[in-house]
Amino acid sequence: MGGVLLTVDWDYFMPYMKEWKGSYAENKSNILKHWYRIYIESYIKGIDITKSMDIGGEEKDFWDNIVEKFQLENVHKIVVSESHEMAYEIAKEGDLREIYSFDAHSDLGYGGIESLNFEVNCANWLGKLFRDGLINEANIIYSPYSAERAEDFKEINERFNIKYPT
Repeated sequence: MGGVLLTVDWDYFMPYMKEWKGSYAENKSNILKHWYRIYIESYIKGIDITKSMDIGGEEKDFWDNIVEKFQLENVHKIVVSESHEMAYEIAKEGDLREIYSFDAHSDLGYGGIESLNFEVNCANWLGKLFRDGLINEANIIYSPYSAERAEDFKEINERFNIKYPT
């Protein structure tokens, strides 16, 4: 295995409202059941959630810090996508050995090892890379706003080489 994949999810920069701190697969069912419900409930309370989302300020020096901590002189590809699910395919095709993921969520799979038996999605793509033997190591750098902690994924952490650097 060769390279390293650096991924950054937009929610790394987002100071979420309390009720938004879950990880939800990006599918029609969750859009209808979760996001529309939050929108309508907030609207009834007089809150326009489309105006309440903002970034927290970490973006100001984020890339300067990345350049300082990572050797980026041999970057061979930059991809912007709507979903982290695409990172699974990039890693699979790229013969990678290591992942650095900046995110509010681990994306290891929610529900333990069993959650890695489902199709690849934005909530389990990183765990599935391990299960499928496609990577050796993952480094999850949680957002300062994340409600998740490494200990939430004890079963998966014990089986695979996962680190949580700050």
